[in-house]
Amino acid sequence: MTTSIRDKRRVYLANRAIFTGEKAQLRQLKKVRKVIENNRAVLRPLTRDLGEEKVVEIARDLLERRIFESELRAKIEFPELFHSSPNQEIQREASEIDAARSVTEAINEITSVDDAGADTDDELGQPTIIVNGDGDLGTVKVSNSGKPALLPSLYPIYIPYRAQHVILNEAQRLLEESCFDFIQKWLPSILEEKGWECASSVELTKSTQFLAVYSTKIPKEAFINLGATPLTQILYATNRLRHSAVHRLPNTARGIRDLCRCGYALAATLGDHARAAQLDGICNELDDKMETMKLNKNALEDAATAGLDEIKRQREELDRREKEVIARMVKEDKQNKAFMGVLLEDSVNRILAERLSDIDEGSEEQEEQEYKIDRQVEAERNVESPQIWDDATEDANDEVVADSTKHEHDTLKYHLLGPSLTKAGQDSVDQTKVSEIIYNASKGSKYFNREEEKDKILTQKINQILEKKHRLEKLDLTRELRAADQLIAQLDVTRDLTQHIVHLDCDAFYAAVEQLDRPELKDIPFAVGGGVLTTCNYVARKYGCRSGMAGFVAKKLCPPLLLLPLNFDKYTSKAHEIREILADYDPRFESASIDEAYLNITEYCREHDISPEDAVQQMRAEVHQKTKITVSAGIAANAKLAKICSNMNKPNGQYILPSDRQAIMTFMRELSTRKVNGIGRVLERELQEIGVKTCGDIYTHRHLLRQLFGEKTYEFLIGCYLGLGRTDIQPAEDYERKSVGTESTFRDMWDPVQLREKLRWTADELEKDMRRAECKGRTLVLKVKLHTYEVLTRQVVTPRSIFLADDLYNYSLPILTKLQQETPGMKLRLMGLRCTHLVSTKKPDTRAFFGLRPLRTESTDDSPEASSKRKASEALEDEERESEFMRTSIEEGPNATIPVDPQGSDGQPSRREDEAYRHHGKEILPNPPPKAAAPPSEKGKEKDGDEEWWDCPICSRPQPTDERLFNEHIDLCLSRQTIRDAVQRDSGTRSPAPSRSEAPDPKRSKTVGDNKKRKGRPSSSTSRRPPGPEDPRQKKLFFG
Repeated sequence: MTTSIRDKRRVYLANRAIFTGEKAQLRQLKKVRKVIENNRAVLRPLTRDLGEEKVVEIARDLLERRIFESELRAKIEFPELFHSSPNQEIQREASEIDAARSVTEAINEITSVDDAGADTDDELGQPTIIVNGDGDLGTVKVSNSGKPALLPSLYPIYIPYRAQHVILNEAQRLLEESCFDFIQKWLPSILEEKGWECASSVELTKSTQFLAVYSTKIPKEAFINLGATPLTQILYATNRLRHSAVHRLPNTARGIRDLCRCGYALAATLGDHARAAQLDGICNELDDKMETMKLNKNALEDAATAGLDEIKRQREELDRREKEVIARMVKEDKQNKAFMGVLLEDSVNRILAERLSDIDEGSEEQEEQEYKIDRQVEAERNVESPQIWDDATEDANDEVVADSTKHEHDTLKYHLLGPSLTKAGQDSVDQTKVSEIIYNASKGSKYFNREEEKDKILTQKINQILEKKHRLEKLDLTRELRAADQLIAQLDVTRDLTQHIVHLDCDAFYAAVEQLDRPELKDIPFAVGGGVLTTCNYVARKYGCRSGMAGFVAKKLCPPLLLLPLNFDKYTSKAHEIREILADYDPRFESASIDEAYLNITEYCREHDISPEDAVQQMRAEVHQKTKITVSAGIAANAKLAKICSNMNKPNGQYILPSDRQAIMTFMRELSTRKVNGIGRVLERELQEIGVKTCGDIYTHRHLLRQLFGEKTYEFLIGCYLGLGRTDIQPAEDYERKSVGTESTFRDMWDPVQLREKLRWTADELEKDMRRAECKGRTLVLKVKLHTYEVLTRQVVTPRSIFLADDLYNYSLPILTKLQQETPGMKLRLMGLRCTHLVSTKKPDTRAFFGLRPLRTESTDDSPEASSKRKASEALEDEERESEFMRTSIEEGPNATIPVDPQGSDGQPSRREDEAYRHHGKEILPNPPPKAAAPPSEKGKEKDGDEEWWDCPICSRPQPTDERLFNEHIDLCLSRQTIRDAVQRDSGTRSPAPSRSEAPDPKRSKTVGDNKKRKGRPSSSTSRRPPGPEDPRQKKLFFG
């Protein structure tokens, strides 16, 4: 194994301070490895790059050659570390002198201020001002040719401030003790008179001033070697040490060493040999470390210079290759033109020479002959095929049995990778290795058994889809193909390319917020969360860690992973800072979660005459400057494309997809289906099995999709192929809430009494949430998860709208009891309650009744904390969950009566009984008010806080603030309502509604697909409503 000189040099520099003394004489591989392992924390950067075994081998080779024992041998082996060019030495010396001059000026200024404010002591007289006798330090001119201009200077040498502070403080303490002992020995009466009891009661500057004044009264034999250096110069240098320590002046390593040398000189002059030896030891250590740092800097400069030379060489090589490519292109183009000319001449001559009649007759005869041959071959195949099939089947069965087990394990391993597979930072990870580790770590657990069962069910379903596809391919699907092309044409007409939609996503948001408080975590793999990772930094993602992964599994993938606890108050506060910036670009931006948002910057770009790319670049720079958080962005014509684009250049990047149909179609053609919001692991695998791996493959299989997956998924996939999506961006609080629910996880629980207590507690928590949301519900859903990770949901339609905990408990208890009867020995690990078919309990507002917006009062609590407690997150269901819900409704069929969210809230933290409200990762805060004034279009239209429009109390649409026009519009709305009521009454007489006491007809209950309305489509609930008079208690109240 060959080792480069650069690797040897790095190993020598890293281990130079380790293999000293007896360790420098080690030769055995086992002992060398033990020393390396004991210093693993110090050598981690080196072992991470080269590998521990390679470091051990190189270190042993250097030990055998006695490089660590002899500096002379090291100089011979690594001459570039110990020898520098004259220009480099001059430049380094100049940098040291400049640093020393700046420190001297700072100390002189501090000394002058201290002297000006010092009190006069009658006995000591005026404070002695000692002038530095060094004189002018001089200037050094440095030639620019000493080092490449691209390399920054690594000099002067500095040590970490913490170590500097420790050294100077300890040196000051030693000198204070030494001066106090000296004065106590030779002038004890002065100490008693001043009341100086110990060394800590006398500042070092007072001691030096005292010695300067009374030096003549002290016997000369008290000072040792006083003639070598004047006492005033030693005391002046000691004052410099004191000022540097007290005033925290940063100094170079050489400056600190010189100050400690002056302290050593003072201690030695005062005859304090013990403390002088300690100060001398500090100086020697500083010299040794400075020499090591100098060698390291030499190595870095040498490596950087070599790197720049290599870059220069590569740049020249690229220039040469560029010229070759261009020349080859021009040459081949000329050859192609000449070749095409020859072909055209030959074709023209052949066409003119042949007769068209002979060509036609020959073609007809050839076609007839080919037809006869095909019929004959087909007849022979039908006779022989039974025997061939029997032989082939016997051989194929053996192969299927051999490969079935392997295929099942492969699909399960891919399924265990989880829904966060497409997260940024996973591209360079070996997913096969990660899936193998997750598979082995989870094997045998209840979760593994449940996932294995789900994978088998999915495999059976896919087999049924493939069988159906095989049958369909034998039929004439021309009609389906024509219908698909017609749908594509209809949907393509609805494409809107006039808007600039931006999806903004913070990079590893929770981890980034934690890193602000702990910068040392920048290069360390860490994650936020406990049992389940909420997020992890990009260093951890290189190991395969991702959000939603179990903590023990992440530890298997990345043993040095550091887990940090969650702090949602900190994250919410930082998210509010980011939202205040986003409001300047789009006041009506839409928060998809705590760390991502959609914005429509069309108006902003038009008003500020700026391109969308520059506007987003400016927005990201402003967010990073004010919050220190990096964000990634995607810019496209709709929200779906913007969401995909935001993941293209993560982290801290942006990607713009031009608002051009051809560009969008090209982009979607090669895009993997998994990267589209709404296509999860299940649908991705189903599509892959029928041959749809990219969005471009959807068009190839468009005639099969409706028959295989149903109408809704068929339309959804066609929209994905076309790159269509919504462009209406609005705040989260503008969405109508569909349900209110709560759930919590706990240890396995099977005792009936404990289960009822847990149900009661869940009902209490749901009542708090519904009071906060100001609503009641007509349908109550109970969700439980068994200890085997199987999820069961049951629902009941209550005779009236409820929200009180007693009612919630009383209506859900029979459901729980029935579940216990159906499942003997039932053990639960999750329980939740949810109310749907909500009815508002907000108090009517007279201003809202007449179409006016309610007045904002100063007492309104718009703080981030109060806003988060309103749980605006439940009002917004992002596009991914919408599509996933749609998939569930398609798979479960028309008989499903319970809206089941496959994700649920398992990823959210469990509730605690002492919390009135919990934060969670999908929390969405209302938009902050915009900082700027009203837009120019609104100025002049508002007076004294009045709105510029009135909302109609019938249809809730804004109308101009003109009384005559407003009254005419109300009359029109009332006449429409009267006609609608008359039609309903007529239909009610023909088909009477069932009595209220009768049980609801299960055939008429809402299905899963009905509970989920698609965004941007008009509601069709009126067409599904049964005929008859409407129950007034089921009407939703909405005021403003």
